[in-house]
Amino acid sequence: VDNGGYGEIRQNELDRDIQPVGVDLHQPDWPILARGMGFTAQQVGTRDDVAPMIQGAIAAGGLQFVHIPLASIPR
Repeated sequence: VDNGGYGEIRQNELDRDIQPVGVDLHQPDWPILARGMGFTAQQVGTRDDVAPMIQGAIAAGGLQFVHIPLASIPR
């Protein structure tokens, strides 16, 4: 699960009225990296994609990578 950086540290800083520093990271294209290492890779687009993608990955077996960016999962 990808929160775009150090989400917990960012929130701790905000909770203490500290301007977040060094916690928002540039993210690579994780599925492309996973494919380069021999994985079958998918990226979740919406909350509704999570369960079917994980179930499909388990059913397919082998090296599977399911990238879940938290930005695609609204609270």
